[in-house]
Amino acid sequence: MKKPALFLCLSVLVPALLWGQEAENKSHGHGYVFFAPGAATTFGCRSCTSGTLHFGGGGEGTFYRGLGIGGEIGYIGAMGSLDGGLGLGSINGVYIFRSHGKSKLEPFITGGFSVAIANGILGAANFGGGIQYWRRKRVGLRLEFRDHFPTQSFSDHLFEGRVGFAFR
Repeated sequence: MKKPALFLCLSVLVPALLWGQEAENKSHGHGYVFFAPGAATTFGCRSCTSGTLHFGGGGEGTFYRGLGIGGEIGYIGAMGSLDGGLGLGSINGVYIFRSHGKSKLEPFITGGFSVAIANGILGAANFGGGIQYWRRKRVGLRLEFRDHFPTQSFSDHLFEGRVGFAFR
């Protein structure tokens, strides 16, 4: 075989063989879904004055080391009946404590601005933290505690323990 033909064959075959190789996951973002039993002290939801159930989803992306931004949307209502609940959306800053080893655990903290929508719009702040356990490369378990509180009244709170799945 002539050298140019050999070179052409190798330049086509070698990349084709390597294309199936999976590179180390350098993901800078992930999504998640959750459900969160919790407790509310008013928080603009008349039917949510005790036990609550919140479910939703969102995503987070990092842009410098573990520092990033996230957003989510969800629905929250009273534990016994989801009637009369409210929509809740958030835009947050996030910091993910990443290890340099092969640890599957990623602790994180988050905080930002929330908007509750029912018969009107209520601005709120939120903060929380938790841990993600990446069971597999692209699927993980997410455990989190979060507190939302209206910016007009720091005595009202929505405390919740979240359980969910993360994916990338």
